[in-house]
Amino acid sequence: MAVCITLLAAVATAARAQGPVAGAASGGLAGCTSDRCALRLNYGFGGDGVRVGLDGPTTGMGMTGCTLSRMVAPVPAARIEAERGWHQRTRGLVAGLISASVLSSLSVAAVAQVDMDPGQVTALIGGSIATLIYGAVQGTRASQSFSRAVWLYNREIPR
Repeated sequence: MAVCITLLAAVATAARAQGPVAGAASGGLAGCTSDRCALRLNYGFGGDGVRVGLDGPTTGMGMTGCTLSRMVAPVPAARIEAERGWHQRTRGLVAGLISASVLSSLSVAAVAQVDMDPGQVTALIGGSIATLIYGAVQGTRASQSFSRAVWLYNREIPR
């Protein structure tokens, strides 16, 4: 959270330092340049992040703390798209947790040699796989929404 506040303060300071630009974009990005204010997404095994400017720091996009929707807030369309992405990501994560819980419960039942109807086991495995696929689709849609939010934000930065 502190990183987000510091990052937003730095962007605001940079915007004020450059002064107004003729024919500039709306929403508080008038003093920004692509080198200072443009966002880009970094995806990786260590977590997803957002980089601000050409050489700025990468800020994590975790479920808590600094979110992409706060970073793109000066552009309403970008904020809406980022929030859509967070809702999709949340649905995907919940679906993944449900699927993992069902599969782990089945494995515990198998180890404990609990008598279960084969039809129930098949239905639980099939439902779990379907839930996992749903979660993966939601995760992909979230990534697309995040990318679209960054594009909408960067489009408003004066060239």
